[in-house]
Amino acid sequence: MDPTRDPESSQARQLGELQTGSEIPEPEEPEEPELPPTPTQKGLEDPIVTTPPTGIHNTPSKRSGRRRSDRGMKSSPLKQPPMRPSDTGAPSKKRRQGKAAVPFVFEGEEDAAAGEEAAKPDDGTGTHFARRVPPLDPYGEQRARRDKLQAEIAQLQADLELATAGNERERVRVQQSARRSSKQPQSSSNQEELLDMLSRHLLPAEQTAPAPDASQPLFDLAMDPTSWFTLASPALPLTLTAESESTPISHHPIQMTAAEELPYLQIFTPFSISQTTAILPREDPSSPLLRQHTINVSSSPPGLFGARIELVANTSTLRVDSLSVPALDPSAVPELGPWIATLCDRAANTATDRNVTLLTWSMAEWHRIALQRAHFWALLAAETSDPQTLLENARELRQRRRKKRRRDDEDEDLEGDALKRPSRTDLIAHMGRTSFDVSIPDDSVDEAHWPRLRVSWKIHIDWTGEGQSTVGVLAGLPGKWHNADDSKALNGLHKVFGDMVRKEETPMNAVRTVVALLAGDGGR
Repeated sequence: MDPTRDPESSQARQLGELQTGSEIPEPEEPEEPELPPTPTQKGLEDPIVTTPPTGIHNTPSKRSGRRRSDRGMKSSPLKQPPMRPSDTGAPSKKRRQGKAAVPFVFEGEEDAAAGEEAAKPDDGTGTHFARRVPPLDPYGEQRARRDKLQAEIAQLQADLELATAGNERERVRVQQSARRSSKQPQSSSNQEELLDMLSRHLLPAEQTAPAPDASQPLFDLAMDPTSWFTLASPALPLTLTAESESTPISHHPIQMTAAEELPYLQIFTPFSISQTTAILPREDPSSPLLRQHTINVSSSPPGLFGARIELVANTSTLRVDSLSVPALDPSAVPELGPWIATLCDRAANTATDRNVTLLTWSMAEWHRIALQRAHFWALLAAETSDPQTLLENARELRQRRRKKRRRDDEDEDLEGDALKRPSRTDLIAHMGRTSFDVSIPDDSVDEAHWPRLRVSWKIHIDWTGEGQSTVGVLAGLPGKWHNADDSKALNGLHKVFGDMVRKEETPMNAVRTVVALLAGDGGR
């Protein structure tokens, strides 16, 4: 440090000089250091002068070409730097563009790494080792399966050793307990391992699943926004049932034989069906094989209806080749016979041509309606067989005004008709009947000239096989009744009857009303 520049020493020196009375010399200025010589002084060109100006005066086309490595481009961080050879025995530094130097790598290490890369077999993937992509292993699945099987073998061997040890321990315990009077307590060593082994080998896979977490219901309750409302359930039941739900009944078809299917099919039909099958002889060997089905249909109870159907099926096309009904119940021939002829006719509509489904359905419909009609005829015959009983019933019905009649009275009448069930013999006699004549007693003339009321009930089958009923009345009255009828009310008798039937009244109530009107007029 320069003593002349120290402020304390300078003040002390000035103080000493003032005390001695001598003059104070002026301080000398320090010498400035020499600057380095300029390029011009060294005989070189000045870069400021020789460098061309920048900006618009320096176009890209005038720039000197530079290597790609000298530019400020960043390479991929995943790409390894190129391996450059280094001098023998001397360390070589690897630098990346714009980055700090990496640790020293000696030549021996580089040669070893290069040898390892060169020793790798070519797997045909075409990927460079610098990408660090694992090569495709063509035996990867086999190796994974091998490892899995080896793990299973090891587990089985461990289970075998554990079971052998447990059996040996149990054998020793039994021998010791037989020798001693008091039974020794069973050892609980490896009890958990034994239970785990037994559960893995004996229990099904679905029963080895862990039990559900008890906190899951609480989480579901917290995530349900409706549970925060006042009207919602206050809490979710936390009872966890370990029992699994019963397997639902399958909707898939059940494999059954024809004999097992027949009772289930007969539930939807009032008939009992039996069938025989025969193969028809072929006149031409090239013609398809024909199979004839003979189906016997009978009602239950028997005697009310019966028919025999013959169906010939083509085994090659599985289509009905011919359909016929050679035997049909006589009571059904007038109403059901024309419809059956239409079905069996080849020139009929394609929708109804040889359609055995429509045939059997129409038979069931006719049987259903004809049974109701026979029940009606039997009740009507029972009520009109005695003229005195007919007049008494008409008098009682006329005394009760129709408008003031209570509903429970009508219900009692209907229940009474339902309780009067005719016998099977009466039903058989009236199965094919389409009309019934009721004689109205008249005291003024003899029985041969009594007024008569004809009730008709006919059954028609539409093109879908559904049965339809047509119920009506015809009155045969004396001429003096028509002469006395100034309002012509007797001419609208059939219309009144039809309106009563259409208002969902039973035909029996409608007939009773008409008979009561005619019997009352005849009595006067």
